[in-house]
Amino acid sequence: VHSRYENYRVDTRAFTIPPRTGMEFKYELNQGATILYAWKATAFVDFDFHTEPEGKPREASDSFEKGTAAQKRGAYTAPYGGIHGWYWENKSDRDVILTLTSAGFYDEARLFLPRTPMQVIEIPERPLP
Repeated sequence: VHSRYENYRVDTRAFTIPPRTGMEFKYELNQGATILYAWKATAFVDFDFHTEPEGKPREASDSFEKGTAAQKRGAYTAPYGGIHGWYWENKSDRDVILTLTSAGFYDEARLFLPRTPMQVIEIPERPLP
């Protein structure tokens, strides 16, 4: 199977989630693409790991894991092409810093912040050593 993503990428980024606010970050994955991920927050957050299938309305999304945690890690293989990632909500009265690291076959992500247009983020290739 030929993927448009020739080389895997590694991505690390930190987000500040203000009090009583939520945000989303999702990677663009082809069907069958796998990512390894780990995220850690400075306090407990509610999370929903979910997907939006390519070409379908947002309501067609599937949740794969929901809960409350200060960190999670794992591996995920996309059952279909689309955007796959997390919604995190800070229900506290203090900022929460969340750091996400992933590795996989992707080249773009989508960032959804409150009262801000969706941002497309290109994930650069890292040359092999």
